[in-house]
Amino acid sequence: MKKNIITLAIIAIFVTTAFSAQVDKIERNRISSEEMASNLIQEFDTDNSTALNQLELSGAITYLRYTRPIVNRRQGSNAVSLDLPNPPKIAVGLVDAFDVDSDVQLTEEELSEAIAYFRELMRNNRDAVVVAN
Repeated sequence: MKKNIITLAIIAIFVTTAFSAQVDKIERNRISSEEMASNLIQEFDTDNSTALNQLELSGAITYLRYTRPIVNRRQGSNAVSLDLPNPPKIAVGLVDAFDVDSDVQLTEEELSEAIAYFRELMRNNRDAVVVAN
């Protein structure tokens, strides 16, 4: 149980910082969680399993991390973000948390659930920051 809480905390830290720009874009363009999951699988599923294993998911996270600016919104657009866990650890945590069928990969449905979960988490985080300021 403690491992799961720590894993989810690490994932939450990564997602709320690294994917915030992507989520803003998704919300503006109204891309559904299902469509985003489908796009990620189409782009990063190298073994044609129609799911992302930990290595493929790590590649997707690495791509998103280094092609999207990571911004600490409280310090402005030129601020450097906190040091984040490495993509393989994040991928392991995501699979551990969202792999319902225990096949050590995320299907489109499982990935969609993960995306929806973190969108809600980020939405709540942004609302909390607005209230706090």
